[in-house]
Amino acid sequence: ATRVVKLVKILRLLKIVKMLRLFKIPTLLRHLESVFGRGFLRLTSLMSAAILVTHLVACSFHYAAYLAGDDTPTWLTLAGLQDASNYDRYISALYWSMSTLTTVGYGDVTPANSNEKIMSMVGMVVGVTVFAYFMGSTSSMMSSINSSNTRLKKKLL
Repeated sequence: ATRVVKLVKILRLLKIVKMLRLFKIPTLLRHLESVFGRGFLRLTSLMSAAILVTHLVACSFHYAAYLAGDDTPTWLTLAGLQDASNYDRYISALYWSMSTLTTVGYGDVTPANSNEKIMSMVGMVVGVTVFAYFMGSTSSMMSSINSSNTRLKKKLL
């Protein structure tokens, strides 16, 4: 039964790939690059990756509370969210993830057990890495834009 479920999931994934071909995503990306420039696409993909990483870290932190069990205090109990909706829990986890990944770390949402502390440490390492990559890529894009403008000014003079 599990093999059938896995096969169905793989077939669904193949359908998604076929749909992407039908939508002609590469053609669309080339068109967007010609209209907005390569820097816009790089910035958009960089921001999308940052949002995805933030979401994944938030979901992991939220899941770490469930790994603790019912009798162990968690960040949800410390924040008073044990009876809150999944939306409110997710927003709080996303807030924690955003403040951790951007190296701000306000400290109002804190881990309460070992699983959450381990997840926090992983989140901090991921945060520093993503933050450094984001800053380096942004700096590289700005310098390439600046060098393009300088070359254009030299040609005009």
